[in-house]
Amino acid sequence: MTEELDPVYFTTGERDFLIPAVWEGTGDELHTNRLVAAASDFGGRIMSGIATMTLAVARLDGADLGAPPACLEWDFAGPVREGEKVRVDGSRAGGDLTVATSVGGATTGTGVLRAAPADPAAAADPPAPGDPPAPAGGPDGTRSRGWTITAADLELFADWIGDGREDGRDGGSGPVPWPLLILVTSGLMGRDRLFGDAPSGQVLNRWMRWRFASMPVTGETVHCVLRSHTSRRSRTRPGDQVSRIVLDTRSADDGRALTEIEWVVLSR
Repeated sequence: MTEELDPVYFTTGERDFLIPAVWEGTGDELHTNRLVAAASDFGGRIMSGIATMTLAVARLDGADLGAPPACLEWDFAGPVREGEKVRVDGSRAGGDLTVATSVGGATTGTGVLRAAPADPAAAADPPAPGDPPAPAGGPDGTRSRGWTITAADLELFADWIGDGREDGRDGGSGPVPWPLLILVTSGLMGRDRLFGDAPSGQVLNRWMRWRFASMPVTGETVHCVLRSHTSRRSRTRPGDQVSRIVLDTRSADDGRALTEIEWVVLSR
């Protein structure tokens, strides 16, 4: 039986552009610099897709940002701009949460948070959208730099999700919220350019799938390990490169695997 959730809304503001950049990095100025973004294809700043996803899930009734889903899949369908009102629709069925975001009736993102891992006896997962059949890029085993997730990270994340209200100031210790781990991983992957050798001035998320095995705790250091990377030229966006990355997030403290990730990005 499917339970349809009441739609919720949020309007993107200054904090939603700047705070996630603490973890994802400020190098992609589409999210942080109005002057640079004004000269882009988008004509102004756009939200980080992961930040939009995080706010969408956080606003839904009964959402749990502490305990991760077994598997998360998200398709980044379109940009969300500064000052736009985002509608969030959700439904629950068998423990799975399906989410869709839209602006003015146009879908900007869709995803599903699965409560249980896929049946290993079932058919293989469908290929990621835009899977490029090009030769491998960086060598397997390439490792990013690390990031130590501190109490300050949790406090800032909680303040942002709570939109500055007192009920948002409940971070600071204990398990790391799973969207924060995604933001940190995005930053590690982007800063060290695990998706290509050439410097990129613009990176856009297209699609991702996460499988969660374990979660770090406050004070733990995490890093990414590249498993494979393929790339090709975009067929629809001249000048862009489409990259598909398979990587793990691991604890730098004890080496245990935290997540397995498939990621498709556009870069130029």
